Amino acid sequence: MNRLDYAKEKPELIARLRAITREQEQFVLDPKLRALVELRVSQINSCAYCMDLHSREARTLGENQQRLDSLVVWKESPFFDMCEKAALAWAESLTLLPQSHACDADYRAVCESFSSTEVVELSLAISLANFWNRMAGGFRRMPNCTVSIRAPWERLAGCVWLARLADKTRWMRQGKLPPDYLMLLGHPRGIDGHFLRQFDLDKDATLEAIAAQPDDPNVEQWFIAQTGVTDATIKRWNDLAPNLGRHGWPGERELAIAIERFYGGTAVESPVETLFDLICRDENLPMSPQKLHSSLTSIPP
Repeated sequence: MNRLDYAKEKPELIARLRAITREQEQFVLDPKLRALVELRVSQINSCAYCMDLHSREARTLGENQQRLDSLVVWKESPFFDMCEKAALAWAESLTLLPQSHACDADYRAVCESFSSTEVVELSLAISLANFWNRMAGGFRRMPNCTVSIRAPWERLAGCVWLARLADKTRWMRQGKLPPDYLMLLGHPRGIDGHFLRQFDLDKDATLEAIAAQPDDPNVEQWFIAQTGVTDATIKRWNDLAPNLGRHGWPGERELAIAIERFYGGTAVESPVETLFDLICRDENLPMSPQKLHSSLTSIPP
């Protein structure tokens, strides 16, 4: 049966809870460890949505797939150190509170492995993960059948956005690009349109050329060979693109439209000031390269 959309029923409260969850970005606790703990909690609670969310988050943070595959047997696995095992034990203890009673052994181990601040932050992360598991699981939120598309700021040929455009074009060629992405692919008012105009590229010819390239190095060679691509135009684009949508910059109206369309015009968690920001928030990607290891907090929509 179809279940309620809790965010639509209590939008302001859910927005505040999301904002509280985002405050974890300021934690001193290692974000990669936090992602592991959130994933383990979601496994215990059988929350399909959150398992998908946190596994993608962990991979984005550079987590090893072998470790992710072994997380369900972390006690027996040689891939986790003693501190990680203490954190995972504490996560299980708090998640299975009626059985564990948050026993002294688990508490002692986590206190010996982490500072007082980290122990509290870890406990908050575990508690918030359990909360979102119960909301997403109880209301049967299902993970999207997503495709892997790189963050807007990732570079190819020294150019932001090109890697993302290449990913979208390849999935389009395979017939797997989701409809909302397909609708905006090469759209003149979107970031693709700004990109094409910056380098004096024709939309159809560009998509066809990128789709024909077998890998990133060949995309780079094709791109660099275009007459509108120079060191100067790449620099101008790299300065412009991350600011698209910012107040006083191109794309400001498009950002407002996107927020109205996807978020009902309500305030989106700070900081969403640009189109790059909005994409990263929507796809649970780091907001910038500098925050790759310190600012990624995934929550259900």
